[in-house]
Amino acid sequence: KVNRIISDRQQMIRDNRLDWAMCELLAYASLLEEGYPVRLSGQDSERGTFAHRHAAFTLEDTDGKYIPLQHISGEQAPFRVYNSLLSEYAVLGFEYGYALAQPDALTIWEAQFGDFANVAQVVIDQYVSSAAEKWGLMNGLTLFLPHGYEGQGPEHSSARMERFLTLAARNNIQVTVPTTPASLFHLLRRQVRGPFRMPLVVFTPKSLLRHPLVLSTLDELASGTFREVIDDQLADPAAVKRVVFTNGRLYYDLLKRRNEEEVNCVALVRLEQIYPLPEEQILEAARKVFTTKGMAGARMQDIADEAGINKALLHYYFRDKERLFEVVFLEEAQKFFPKINAIFNSDSPLFEKIENFVTEYVDEMVENPYMPWFVINEINRDPDQFMYKIWGKENLPKPAKLLEQIEQEVKEGRIKKVSPRHLLMNMISMTIFPFVSKPMFVRNLRLSDKQFSELMEERKKEIPKFIIDSIRK
Repeated sequence: KVNRIISDRQQMIRDNRLDWAMCELLAYASLLEEGYPVRLSGQDSERGTFAHRHAAFTLEDTDGKYIPLQHISGEQAPFRVYNSLLSEYAVLGFEYGYALAQPDALTIWEAQFGDFANVAQVVIDQYVSSAAEKWGLMNGLTLFLPHGYEGQGPEHSSARMERFLTLAARNNIQVTVPTTPASLFHLLRRQVRGPFRMPLVVFTPKSLLRHPLVLSTLDELASGTFREVIDDQLADPAAVKRVVFTNGRLYYDLLKRRNEEEVNCVALVRLEQIYPLPEEQILEAARKVFTTKGMAGARMQDIADEAGINKALLHYYFRDKERLFEVVFLEEAQKFFPKINAIFNSDSPLFEKIENFVTEYVDEMVENPYMPWFVINEINRDPDQFMYKIWGKENLPKPAKLLEQIEQEVKEGRIKKVSPRHLLMNMISMTIFPFVSKPMFVRNLRLSDKQFSELMEERKKEIPKFIIDSIRK
């Protein structure tokens, strides 16, 4: 069996197709050769819970062991791997102290199954997640937590990702779900070679350890860094209508389904790091779609997570989603609003301006389906701030002629006394409503996208009349 393990690893190098265990061991080897000690302990860490690692070989007919990573060179740093006693609380506490005392080493505690971290929760709460805030202690301890619903049953399935995200605040921990061997390789090296020390939680895979697509090349190890977000290199940005943010094993399940059904309108973007949330990388992935398509047809869709009921992860993500994607949509919106300014500042009569505004706005809603959601959220959040964002704080209000006309119409008694802001909000809200309610329209009336667009063309004529009637005396 040992001969087969070694020959398989040699074949991986020849084929340039490295699996999870091989890249993990190469990460340790590269650090050891560079002078960084590596220490790994857990209830089955020498072999690995799923018999993938084999960091130590038992010498036949003796109680001795041969550990290959202790025999790289004469100048290497020490490598230690231990099968620990069955007490997560005690062992994690010990390893936390060890990592504190040796900050230039990679110290890893591995749960046999991620669920078993439950027994060490006190250490996680009182030290791993909070020591930096309470006592100013920086600690680079790494936790390996096997995670995934792949047949082992209760207490052998979930590392409870939501618990760690609930504890995450003020950059106190790193929470990661690497999906490629190269990603793990660079992540482990970053943990010890980086300029700071922060606990690292790694949700490690089960079935992906031997998945035929979960392979990396030597070039991927020799170059590059850990990528917090892995963009979809296979999808055609011009065809994409939905961006799905996912992680873990579910990425490969979704990829398989997409290939089987020959779907080309969905991009699968992997969040390798879910805390601290990689805002810039997420925005960059979003911009590729929206810049290419001018936002047409694209919308941000779910985080898909293999935990199935991971409400904390979903809440964490969606809490920040508007703030993140607001940047992208605001950029697009600001390209559109100069057209509106031109209408408002023209010499046309007031009611003609309203008609022109609605026509222009409906066209924009048809072209950019996310725009109504963005605008309505902004209005609901803070109408005044929304106006600032549209027209800029320095030049507010820009639609001076519109305001003058409204005041004149009120003075001459042709329309009710109405604030310009109130009128403008009514105009925007009435125009947006059908688009925000599009799913309801399509479902109840069973309309196709083409029929919905035709319906909106008709509404171009109705909305201005309705707005004008509502403000007339």
